[in-house]
Amino acid sequence: MTILEPRNEELNQPILPTSTTGCLGEDQFALAFRLSPNAMAISTLTDGRLLAVNEQLLNLTEYQRDEIIGKTTVELNFWLHPEERTQFVQLLQNQGIIHNYEFNFRLKSGQLKTGLLSANIINFSGQDCLLAVINDITERKQAEEQVARLAKMSQAISSAADFQTALDIALHQVCEITGWSYGEAWIPATDGMALECSHSWYRKCSNIDSPDAAKFNQFREYSEALTFLPNEELPGRVWHRVQPEWVDDLATFSDDLFLRLELAVKCGFNSAFAVPIVTPRSNQEPIYVLAVLVFFMVKKYPSNHRFFELVTVISNQLGSVMQQKKNATEIQALFAAMTDVVLVIDASGRCLKIAPTNPLSAYKPSAEIVGKTLHDQFPAEQADFILQAIQEALLTQQTVSIEYQLTVAGRNSWFASNLSPLSNDSVIWAARDISESKLLEHKLRTSESKMRLFFEAMNAVVLIIDVQDSTIENIEIAPTNPTRFYDFYIDPISQTIESLFQEEIAQNWLDKIQQALTTQQTIYFDYSLQSEENTVWFAASISAMSEQSVIWVARDITDRKQAEAALQLEQDKSEQLLLNILPELIANRLKQDQRAIAEHFDQVTILFADIVGFTPLSARLQPIELVNMLNQIFSTFDQLADQYGLEKIKTIGDAYMVVGGLPSPRDDHATAIAQMALDMQQAIYDFQKQQGESFQIRIGINTGSVVAGVIGRKKFIYDLWGDAVNVASRMESSGEPGKIQVTATTYKQLKHKFIFEQRGEIAVKGKGDMITYWLLDRRM
Repeated sequence: MTILEPRNEELNQPILPTSTTGCLGEDQFALAFRLSPNAMAISTLTDGRLLAVNEQLLNLTEYQRDEIIGKTTVELNFWLHPEERTQFVQLLQNQGIIHNYEFNFRLKSGQLKTGLLSANIINFSGQDCLLAVINDITERKQAEEQVARLAKMSQAISSAADFQTALDIALHQVCEITGWSYGEAWIPATDGMALECSHSWYRKCSNIDSPDAAKFNQFREYSEALTFLPNEELPGRVWHRVQPEWVDDLATFSDDLFLRLELAVKCGFNSAFAVPIVTPRSNQEPIYVLAVLVFFMVKKYPSNHRFFELVTVISNQLGSVMQQKKNATEIQALFAAMTDVVLVIDASGRCLKIAPTNPLSAYKPSAEIVGKTLHDQFPAEQADFILQAIQEALLTQQTVSIEYQLTVAGRNSWFASNLSPLSNDSVIWAARDISESKLLEHKLRTSESKMRLFFEAMNAVVLIIDVQDSTIENIEIAPTNPTRFYDFYIDPISQTIESLFQEEIAQNWLDKIQQALTTQQTIYFDYSLQSEENTVWFAASISAMSEQSVIWVARDITDRKQAEAALQLEQDKSEQLLLNILPELIANRLKQDQRAIAEHFDQVTILFADIVGFTPLSARLQPIELVNMLNQIFSTFDQLADQYGLEKIKTIGDAYMVVGGLPSPRDDHATAIAQMALDMQQAIYDFQKQQGESFQIRIGINTGSVVAGVIGRKKFIYDLWGDAVNVASRMESSGEPGKIQVTATTYKQLKHKFIFEQRGEIAVKGKGDMITYWLLDRRM
């Protein structure tokens, strides 16, 4: 029995074909109807009674033929909103034909689907009927929704203030999006030997006083008291194996050392899923687990591929973001433990940034320091002195150490500062209150008996070194904290520097001691010593007490050195991020002046490219596969732009824009763009062969004048404006797949270097008729 046999008598009646059937005969139309790969149906126009359907529609809707023929769509409860069919028919009668009308419909099982409905009015059995073609796009819509969910979650996590907040957001978002009832996080202990229950958790329960809420709280309280070793219970297994794990039925899970999962079942949970959050993959560093997220579901939930993929993708994104949050949290903790004030100052003496260290509040709030100049903060004499030291550090690209006196809280205070170059126009300024050290030096020069009393209150290493005929005769070390300076079993009294340290270090220090004695001035320097497995940094000063003795004061600055290194690393990351967004020339200008930047360029060449055939792939590829494929293509284009010295402007969906001749003008801008366009064609051809996908690239090129610049205050982007840009875009949109269309202006500049074919005169929106050319190849 064929698909159309139930209506054979009616199909044998004359069918007056309209635009849908074209010039097909009745037999041809019937055959096309039967063999169409899309779901098709013929129904009465007035009440939607089904007269004929093909096999594809039966497969889609899950009905048998005898269940559907003769029934109306209202009787079958086919439309999600029955009144929508009336509106659709009215629209069809007005337009005559409708293509790709998106609507929701029900299957026999009641399941909802999303489809694209195309329809035409035909004459069937002597009456006006509706010929409908339905294309099921349910999976594509789900894929689009999944991409939107991922984007929303990534944005929320990226905006988190710290690592703990990022965990809270991740648990909340996953439970809300997927419908899981309970989420918790487990993080490695400080020593990395066990997993501890994090403060972050989430329960999906609308009524806080409900029985479910009480059970969830009971389970939470029990979990908080536990720790897991590698491979213990579900969190420990995932931590050890660095692989997600799904449990369909918690009652059957055997590894339940602390009977926690037995309690979970009693509390109403039946299924569980755990996923590791790992650091980004790197060739240089091993992967380690930042956290393990565990989710529980009240109902039994068999392993779901879509959910598994969604949470795995989320965990991959979380790894990178949460590693940054964790690093930021550690840096903040390091700053909070410091006793130095650390600032970033530019060449003009303006404070750009301030680290949140402990002593800051003792001087001024951050808001009163950031953005202010040295002359706003200090008396003119001290401001000029510090600014001169900053300029010296920038000029020599070496650390400059200074001491200065200020009045703070009604008393005179001495400060020692190191000014270390951070970039070509900024320094890190690390300042420490040395008033006690200054007072100590004064007491040392006046009374050795009082000196000992002050030494006991100090945390710096202080030595008195006697010199005779350029030879160290004696060293006296104050009992401050000497074990950081030499091994505990050494009695330093009457020792020499040579006997305490290696020859190379000892000779260097001997030279500095001799310099202090010769000049009768204080010598400042930093040095490091190896203590067990750690490197300890010291800041030292050597001051002459007499012609034959010096005071050596050394203090531990390891924390400051680590903070400076961390600040330098963050500065480098910020610089690289800015250069990924803006051209280097524009980025440097923005750092100096944040007002809007706009420049006119007389001669540039603009290229627009669009990947033809890429959009249909979204209907059958997973979102991650689609994004990865697009990333590979655009990364290849980015390499070509770098190869030819061109400036990528932006990507919009599967479109790509690049320009030659700015921000640094060049005479061969048109040639470079043409070279890249031909290489882009070859790259797409190679990619097709590798991936087995069928799509092409359509490219448009134009040459002319533009205005380029950065406008606005947030989310900067370097962009172009002008008629030449619009024409280049029209060249792409009016072109043909697999071809490169150029304007006559570009053709005139390139005709002696490249092979062209005149396309002829075409109508260009907004410009009228234009003669354009196809760029075919390079001339040999």
